[in-house]
Amino acid sequence: MKTSVRLLFAALAILGGLQMAACGTGANRRQHQHPMDGEMSGRTAFEFFRDERLTIGINLGNTLDAFRGWGPPPYLAIETVWGNPPASQEMLQAIRAQGFNVVRIPVTWMGHIGDAPDHLIAEERMERVATVVEYARAAGLMVIINMHHDGATSSRTQEHGWLSISRSLASEEEHEQISAKFERAWEQIAMRFRDHGEWLMFQGFNELHVGDWGTGNMLQYRIVNRWNQVFTDAVRRTGGNNTYRFLVISGYNTSYRTVEAYVIGWFRLPDDPSPNRQIVNFHFYQPNDFALMSLNHVWPNMGYGGSREFIDGIFEGFRQAFVDRGIPVIIGEIGPAGYGRRHPGFNEANMPAAHQNRLDYVAHVYASARRNGLVPIVWENGGRFDPFGASEGNFSLFDRFHAEPNSPESAELMQAMIRAVGRTAPPWGRR
Repeated sequence: MKTSVRLLFAALAILGGLQMAACGTGANRRQHQHPMDGEMSGRTAFEFFRDERLTIGINLGNTLDAFRGWGPPPYLAIETVWGNPPASQEMLQAIRAQGFNVVRIPVTWMGHIGDAPDHLIAEERMERVATVVEYARAAGLMVIINMHHDGATSSRTQEHGWLSISRSLASEEEHEQISAKFERAWEQIAMRFRDHGEWLMFQGFNELHVGDWGTGNMLQYRIVNRWNQVFTDAVRRTGGNNTYRFLVISGYNTSYRTVEAYVIGWFRLPDDPSPNRQIVNFHFYQPNDFALMSLNHVWPNMGYGGSREFIDGIFEGFRQAFVDRGIPVIIGEIGPAGYGRRHPGFNEANMPAAHQNRLDYVAHVYASARRNGLVPIVWENGGRFDPFGASEGNFSLFDRFHAEPNSPESAELMQAMIRAVGRTAPPWGRR
């Protein structure tokens, strides 16, 4: 796989069409003074990541993204429905105290968006998100908010979210209706946060797919590309600081194979009237049996994606396609999960080895990400409740009720993450 990725990127110069993100200081570099937030510096996204030394983040998962998804629709986002307490100032401060400098706050808006044509977002929901964003800012964290389980699709037969690729492909009329709702939602979100500084970033959507958890085809990418453009236009249209806000752009299923789709032309970055303010995003849980499902407590292993070389090759591909051209890349979700007690074949005697292999994974994978200029953002979900069954390993690192690591092993793992990125210089001096 590493060899094939490198061969793909050998064709970059011939293929052309890659978005160049020069770090210039032209007319688009302006400063705005706002009482609440201070200045918009006018820096490019690349300069912002470099100057602020953004190295590693963590998700406040299974909180504002949680939703009641059982029973008949409509489904409803409820902050505490998946077992975590409400987000608190203390929890965000605990995240910063561990050494993370970015927090991704996944947000599900489902059930809080009104009917067409206005699709008004409930004020209570909007203000609760704003409160948690301010908790993060007060803790000294850079922040990403998104639209998360509004596109939730568990399988080809179980679709919870309204932001549906499947329905968009089936009917142009329905695609237009969904797109209009998506556009109106982002117009409102962007307006609410228009005066916030550049420390707040927007991500258009999460893992959009048709139930296959796959890597996408040309038709599926066509929908994803359209929605990335709708998202960009909606935010920029609101003006103010949103004219220059950094926007996070994702491919189909936010897959690590997005980079290959980019090279062959399926995935494209949206046109943006404010250049050099895009951030590319992908998720990484490879090898799947170890880093996501935790069926296997051994790493490296012989499974697909289980080698150091495979992982390094993927990360190098993102560096060549984006980072080397001045476009920052985040790994918006990354493991590894803890060894899964609920899976068949679990053996308590394997726990020490499983923990050591997680440490080894972090030491290599997070350092490789940093070496290639990628910013890993750890998936952390607080409580262990899984609304869709025993489908994953344990991603819990914090006791959210007491705002502290939930075990000595979790504390050790988080510090290993911080060390891994802190000891590896990114290739940013060349820009």
